[in-house]
Amino acid sequence: MYGAMIAGSKQVKRIEQYMHKHNIPVYYALYHPLRIPLAGVVPRLVNEPEDGRVELGCRVLTAGEAHAVLSRLPVGKPPTFGELMAPSRPANNDIHAAHGWRLEEFVAEEVLRCRQGRVFEDVQDQDLSTLLYSRSAPIAAAVVVAIDLPGKTSAKPRRRALQM
Repeated sequence: MYGAMIAGSKQVKRIEQYMHKHNIPVYYALYHPLRIPLAGVVPRLVNEPEDGRVELGCRVLTAGEAHAVLSRLPVGKPPTFGELMAPSRPANNDIHAAHGWRLEEFVAEEVLRCRQGRVFEDVQDQDLSTLLYSRSAPIAAAVVVAIDLPGKTSAKPRRRALQM
């Protein structure tokens, strides 16, 4: 279960309001074990060998995908791994694709290729300032990504930004 994410919570409502007010997409970075099902002793011993295969790991879902799942759950219920998924996402040879982008795929294929996030044409944009300097209200993001893109002229850079 994802205990920090609860159907009908104030957090979900605040994230929705924030996205609507600032037109800034929000993403959930969901941390998982290397693979599921997982069997083992927790915490892991430092000298315990790993086989290096990461089938699941950190996954990224849009707030819209996560909130759609939460809206179908009873108020107060946290989603389970089996419930929190976006079934329409193409698999791309990834058996866990419905559980979100792999973190490295999200950054390389979605953010850097400008498929996700928001482009700010003006680095003085108030929404960008809110994203970078006022993250404690109404939501506090664990990670904010800001990438400066080449502008149409060298004097006017653009910035792509998102938060997770």
